[in-house]
Amino acid sequence: KHYNELKEFKSINGHCRVPGKFSSNPALGHWVSTNRTYYKLLKEGKPSFLTPERLQALEDINFEWRVRDDHYITWWERYVELKEFKSRHGHCNVPHKFIPNLSLGNWVATNRASYKKLEEGKPSFLTPARIRALEAIDFEWRINKGVNIEWWEHYEALKQFKSIYGHCRVPHNFKESPSLGHWVTKNRSHYKKMKKGKTSFLTPERVQALNRIKFEWFLRKSKWLQKETS
Repeated sequence: KHYNELKEFKSINGHCRVPGKFSSNPALGHWVSTNRTYYKLLKEGKPSFLTPERLQALEDINFEWRVRDDHYITWWERYVELKEFKSRHGHCNVPHKFIPNLSLGNWVATNRASYKKLEEGKPSFLTPARIRALEAIDFEWRINKGVNIEWWEHYEALKQFKSIYGHCRVPHNFKESPSLGHWVTKNRSHYKKMKKGKTSFLTPERVQALNRIKFEWFLRKSKWLQKETS
């Protein structure tokens, strides 16, 4: 059972390095760790449940019996978290101050910084395998500093607003977060510009993200809107 799950994991992720704390399947992460432990016992001449058939089956899918260090494992754990983030949000632009997972936001920023070092010929922890893995999920190495990050941070705040109120109609003078109300209004304004063929900061990716959470581009009465969250 776990072997087939590992094969499926590899077909999706391109490797067999299942994180020890793999949230989608904790038992698989534990099983992978246990196999590495028993391989070590086998090499030391101690009792092990690894039979020649099991060894061959794992080697057939390029299973790595040793991983280099904890940092290496952690990188792939974060990578899996980033893939899960993208499956939910449709992009890899994790805000630096991403409340549900602050470590992931920091990891994304660190990878961008390391890529810049690599381009400058400086030491970097980014291996070709890691670069390929990130590019396979459309990771953006460069973003408009401040502007793009700020947009996605407000987007996450809008999602939290919706989880509380059941809609995305943030009043322009929303007391709890005035900047969010202003951001929502600004997005509607730029949507109108986009429809008229004028310059707009709304990219297809941003429009798609807002459509996914049932964002309403046009509203009828602002007074009625304000009453809903009062």
